[in-house]
Amino acid sequence: MKKTFSLCTIFLLSILSRTFAGDGAPNWSTNFSSSKVFIENQGQFQLPAGSGTSNVLYAIDNGASIIYFTSTGVTYSFKKIIKKESEQDLEKELLREKKELEKGDVEFWNEKEKEEKHIDFESDVVSMIWANANPNTTVVAEELTTEYYNYSVPVNGEYKNFNQIAAYKKITYKNLYPGIDVEYIFHAVEGIKYSFIIHPGADASMIQMKYSGNKKLLLQNNGDLKITTVFGDITDHAPQTFYASDESAIASSFTKNQNIISFALNNYDHSKEIIIDPWTINPAMPNSQKVWEIESDSAGNAYIYGGDWPNCKLQKYNLTGALQWTNTTAGYDSSSWIGTLATDLVGNSYVTIGSTAAIKKVSNTGVTQWNANGGLFDEYWSLAFNCDYTKLICGGTRLTGLIPTGNGRAFDINMTNGSVISSVVVAHSIPSFIIGDVNEIRSICSSPNGNFYFHTLDTIGALTTSLGINWRLLTSYSYAYSSPSYGFTPQPQHVIRATSNYIYTMNGQTIFRRDISTGAVLNQGAIPGGSFTDPLFVQGIAPNNNGIAIDSCGNVYVGSTNKICKYDATLNLLSSVTTAGTVYDVAIGKNGQVLICGNGYASSVSMSACPQSKKVNCVS
Repeated sequence: MKKTFSLCTIFLLSILSRTFAGDGAPNWSTNFSSSKVFIENQGQFQLPAGSGTSNVLYAIDNGASIIYFTSTGVTYSFKKIIKKESEQDLEKELLREKKELEKGDVEFWNEKEKEEKHIDFESDVVSMIWANANPNTTVVAEELTTEYYNYSVPVNGEYKNFNQIAAYKKITYKNLYPGIDVEYIFHAVEGIKYSFIIHPGADASMIQMKYSGNKKLLLQNNGDLKITTVFGDITDHAPQTFYASDESAIASSFTKNQNIISFALNNYDHSKEIIIDPWTINPAMPNSQKVWEIESDSAGNAYIYGGDWPNCKLQKYNLTGALQWTNTTAGYDSSSWIGTLATDLVGNSYVTIGSTAAIKKVSNTGVTQWNANGGLFDEYWSLAFNCDYTKLICGGTRLTGLIPTGNGRAFDINMTNGSVISSVVVAHSIPSFIIGDVNEIRSICSSPNGNFYFHTLDTIGALTTSLGINWRLLTSYSYAYSSPSYGFTPQPQHVIRATSNYIYTMNGQTIFRRDISTGAVLNQGAIPGGSFTDPLFVQGIAPNNNGIAIDSCGNVYVGSTNKICKYDATLNLLSSVTTAGTVYDVAIGKNGQVLICGNGYASSVSMSACPQSKKVNCVS
């Protein structure tokens, strides 16, 4: 049962900097930015309902905001999550729920489960068509990018895959009006530039941009045009007009006739080519600006999973930090909560949706191999391969009972199609103020000894490769259901890793070394800059930072709110590196590099790490 409100939108990572470490391995860093490419439409994009019937040719996909380009015009689509209750309202709701529980109102709880999974949002659409334009205009894309894009789009309850889609830096409407072209590129600072190329003898007064009738068009004193939306104004900056040959200026301005925008130009030489050059800035749309998980393959490539509703993205970066491809799970419905990522040594990735128990396999070229749905009452929160990468175990939940409570459960996933081979309950729900907290598996890992190790909200334990329970142990701390505190929803945590000799767990503030046979704490160490939050109205803590990784020498790397810390196997602190923000996940790269991600960034940092632990024969 869900007890927090929020969810899974969008991000696209762009290279900010690349410097080179002394050992020859590159340090690189990425940060969130808008998608500065025009993505070709192969069927993954559809115009919002009521905004026209033209086919989409290209789109700028920023998740919460998408700009669609058709042969007849341009459509701007915006979506924003509606904020949920304040803490005071939440407290009142909890008290009301308690009273309903005391009545034994099963129908109330079934509806409550649906309601708490649902996310409300606002949306707005602005459509512009080229009035009286050439119906036979062609749109030409130029400056092909090296990276490409892959989409999984839900169609009638199933996912349809669109793979290896090209993207471009520029598109041009050719002969939109007689002797007039219009080019779209990205502005150097923000937004997009559109430039009308008025060839000799053409008539610029023919240009007519007709906006949807319910939108206010406001001409400003500075010459800018404002197009109103519920999220703020789209701003078209006053046009700069000049001769193409020498860039000498021609006075110009927007003109407005009801909902049609045109241009007024001072006298100029019609025998020469001129450029009319406005640029557009959309209202800022809130995105998570967070990268949730990072993985690596044996070649040192980084695989990054991040964003939020309405789509989450998996991206591959090579050893130098260059973007290779993007795989988007587009059209998450408004009840989907972010899931997890696991990548094998050759770069095959498995990605889940947490709250609806869906999983897909993505090849190392970014192509979706298959999609699969789990059980109706199941949830998928954490993934782990066994030590020879022949088995994939998912840690999650199964809701049970007339008044749903959730038991932690491990699922053996068929790696060829995503079906569940078998599963086992490892922990039962935790009594709490309102109803039993779902005691799901939040983090799972494997060891070269052949076992899997899991961490629920309050329990750690060991599973055999056939999902037999070796042992279980209550932790000295308990996670809140809504942890980690930096997330939108209950979501995966990266808080347990194992070697052949030890298990390591963390609570945000402290790293624990545990006996591999019993889980008993052997010793612990403070995480510099690490912390956790104690949420109101619920039991347990919520870590403010996450991430544990172990190299082949047994060194342990742990994320904090401002650095990545390196310990030896017995938790002596060896070194640390300051990070761009809070760390959410950690992976071992290549040539001494450690890969990290978190609040608004992903990075490769040099920490003299030993190589990754490679594929080994599992020892039972």
